[in-house]
Amino acid sequence: MTFLSPYFLLLLLLIPAIAVFYIKTRKEISNTIYFPRTKMSGVLKKKSSYKYKDIPFILILISLSLFIIALSRPVIIKYKSDAFGEGIYISLVVDVSPSMLGEDLVPNRLEAAKDTLIKFINNRNFDKISLVSFAMRASVLSPSTFDYDSLANAVSKIEIDEEGSTSIGLGMATAVDMLRNIDSKKGDKIIILLTDGDNNAGEIEPKLATEIANLYDIKIYTIGIGKPGIEYVWVTVDDPVRGKNRIRMPFKLNEDTLIDIAKSTGGRYFNATSRRTLADIYAAIHNLEKQEIKNDSSIEYSELFTPFALFGLLFLILAFVLKHSKFLVIP
Repeated sequence: MTFLSPYFLLLLLLIPAIAVFYIKTRKEISNTIYFPRTKMSGVLKKKSSYKYKDIPFILILISLSLFIIALSRPVIIKYKSDAFGEGIYISLVVDVSPSMLGEDLVPNRLEAAKDTLIKFINNRNFDKISLVSFAMRASVLSPSTFDYDSLANAVSKIEIDEEGSTSIGLGMATAVDMLRNIDSKKGDKIIILLTDGDNNAGEIEPKLATEIANLYDIKIYTIGIGKPGIEYVWVTVDDPVRGKNRIRMPFKLNEDTLIDIAKSTGGRYFNATSRRTLADIYAAIHNLEKQEIKNDSSIEYSELFTPFALFGLLFLILAFVLKHSKFLVIP
């Protein structure tokens, strides 16, 4: 038996603490009479019941323990095996700086990218995919996984980082860190980097991140959104006085940097100026060469939540019945 949520088991430490507290605070009342509700005769002969007056409390502790074990999701593993298939290891890296609110892609760059990424993920079959977002800082939104539903859900929750900087190098380095320890064949680890800006923040320059990627045989495909150079794009902003207001803002796409990243790692650079071209780019990447990789998470198990919860409820009911019948206390 194993547990899917083992941290709940820490609550079991409360059981002995509750028991000690109960023993220390229990008051022995000499004039308390313990007797069966159904018989008043021979009350004085029921001294033996007094010795067992703590049974309902013990049953409550057992019930509480069983409920905690149920919360920790105990399971019995029926079957576990490694599955092999044709795929690659992918890290999706997404720019979430404020410039991704540009409305040259409908409804804006970020939402168009999220929709395209979800479609891309749903079209994969046996790729192990991770998800990274970056602006001034980089964040791992999902570790490498075959669970495409949870991955697509993570993509749908991506939001703009209002800090206003773009650290392409840090985003790349974070993705490299997700892939570097994977023992695989050369050419089956790739990063798909999506950005609409220029590296202007972060401790790691794109050139250094590219060199690190090459050390681990990681290929990088780069996608630049918008026209190269400086472009004025409509953006909807929240003005404290006027409310929502559309203005034109200058955004800079450093295409040369993205081309160098892709070329240095054996990948390709793509430019997306519309929602359709963005979808076409991910469709092209979808046809990348695949190699055999292993899915070591093929596990079949049986949940034991219900029996533990039912036995916990049974002990709780038994404690209640005994406390109000056999061990009824009359002050």
